[in-house]
Amino acid sequence: MKRIHQALLLSVLSLILSSFALITKNSDNPIPDDFDPRKTTLLVENYYYQYPPAARKLYFQKDSIVTKSAEADKTKEMAEDARKIMKDGYPYKYEFADAEDIKSNLKYADKDLFRFVLIDDTHLIMETNGGQQSYDPYHQETSHWFVLYDRKMDKKYPRLRNGSFFSATFKKAIEALVKFAQKK
Repeated sequence: MKRIHQALLLSVLSLILSSFALITKNSDNPIPDDFDPRKTTLLVENYYYQYPPAARKLYFQKDSIVTKSAEADKTKEMAEDARKIMKDGYPYKYEFADAEDIKSNLKYADKDLFRFVLIDDTHLIMETNGGQQSYDPYHQETSHWFVLYDRKMDKKYPRLRNGSFFSATFKKAIEALVKFAQKK
């Protein structure tokens, strides 16, 4: 009986371990092998903060000017944090740019020089209560998903880092890029 339990335990353990191997083998790397910041200039897409829809409705029902002002203040604060993190922690060439400029400005037309864009692919997470989505702003969370977009290959890679706090998550994404580049 003891051998059957051991065999069963060993089978379950090997099944679990092999499933982790499959996940690793089948998932894309969030940083492509040919990412080399010594040969390109990283574009960092400017991020514009917006309150979650339910929070906008609750807090700013009548005054959209207040909403825009609060969002502008938050955007400015996040932009300053991002610029400081890049200046202090990213030793390669980079530029901040708006998404529309990256697409249409002739300055960024060279997709070899400006191949990769770091994007905050923000998601709004709504907590559920008994299977019901909550529209209460206290049960909503913004999650920042930092991803690389390869303009030359027209490919968005899996997220480098994600988290609720913009600056901390952005810093971890930059650290991952630098660590990857230093291995080359």
